[in-house]
Amino acid sequence: MDDLIIKVVVRLAGVYENLGQRAYLDAGHRALLGIARAVQAEAERRAGTGKTEVQGPVIRFPLDRARRDTGKGRDDA
Repeated sequence: MDDLIIKVVVRLAGVYENLGQRAYLDAGHRALLGIARAVQAEAERRAGTGKTEVQGPVIRFPLDRARRDTGKGRDDA
């Protein structure tokens, strides 16, 4: 297993042990959103460069409702 995956799992286990299930679930869901945002950014980068052929449109991953409603966390630059 990759060291990064192990670090994430250990960190999530620590959150569960120290802060409880609610914080663990929140941290886990936010980690998944972070992964989705990184994948989305890479897909959009590749689609814009023309160096990598992308079949079909790039579909934006849904963001959690709080970020969508407030406009926070946008990558628009």
